[in-house]
Amino acid sequence: MFAATAIGAVGFIAVPGPAAQADPTSCTLDSPVLTLDLSDGSVYTVDWSGTHPTGGTKSVYEGGKVKFGGATGAGVVPASPYPNIDFTINWGDVTNHITGQIDPMAGFAYGQVAKGGNTGGGTWSAQHEHWTCPTSQGPAATQQTATVNADTDLYDKPSDQGGHKIGVLNTGQVVKVASACSSDAWCTLTDPKGAVWGRDVTNN
Repeated sequence: MFAATAIGAVGFIAVPGPAAQADPTSCTLDSPVLTLDLSDGSVYTVDWSGTHPTGGTKSVYEGGKVKFGGATGAGVVPASPYPNIDFTINWGDVTNHITGQIDPMAGFAYGQVAKGGNTGGGTWSAQHEHWTCPTSQGPAATQQTATVNADTDLYDKPSDQGGHKIGVLNTGQVVKVASACSSDAWCTLTDPKGAVWGRDVTNN
């Protein structure tokens, strides 16, 4: 039985770097539904139980069109230090292979979606619901920082997700980041708060 959930747009995320370690076998979703915001504007909602999909899936796409499908697969896959996401959605006319990672510190997930036969796809982020991943009892994680390597605009969230410019970062400025930045993805900053393109900062 498909479970309904509220749908909304969210910003994209940065690729995580070393942080507090998590038990990859015990990350669970604190919701009966996982919501995926895709880079093409589609929104998938997947019935979920703890660590795995339970079948029902809904897609809202192209300005309000709706279709239903079925999700199968492992869901959360043990990996270190970041648990993986891996499952498949069958829409009847096409399948989507959903892969990605869970960021145990932030409590959200992100990744890629491939169409059947790898003939296309995109990226997704899931920040509506929260994942719980127990952290280790080791030393507290050190705050991750990065240095701005070129003057760049600061956005409230990624521009391709509707973000707006809120300031400018200057070359040599040191900023705090949610996790290590990737050069080909948006990077989430915690101080100052916002988002920049990853190639404009260098991880410290």
